[in-house]
Amino acid sequence: MNIFDVGGIVSTIALIFTLLIGTGIFIGINTIFECWYFGWRALIGEWLGCVIVAAFIVNFLSGIVGGLFSVLWFLIKLVVVIGGLGSIAIFIYSKVKGKNNTLGGEEKVNNEE
Repeated sequence: MNIFDVGGIVSTIALIFTLLIGTGIFIGINTIFECWYFGWRALIGEWLGCVIVAAFIVNFLSGIVGGLFSVLWFLIKLVVVIGGLGSIAIFIYSKVKGKNNTLGGEEKVNNEE
């Protein structure tokens, strides 16, 4: 189960990024090169081609980002589990040794006689 896929919100965001990047590529190509078009079909075809290229770019980058988030999420869970087990072990150790403090540190010495 992917915790980052919340009911298609991620897909919608990816679609918006794809359209924005594709339109940006389209504008960039038309700004750099002086293109002559033979009708609206060529113009729309070029824009669709740019959006398809942008879809590949967004898919590749989202795979990288998703992989990094998965690794980061795993490391966070690992740190929480190790920290929890460590604090339980310190607590049990302090109870077995008969110390009053549970998290280590200096003990209070009672000098009253």
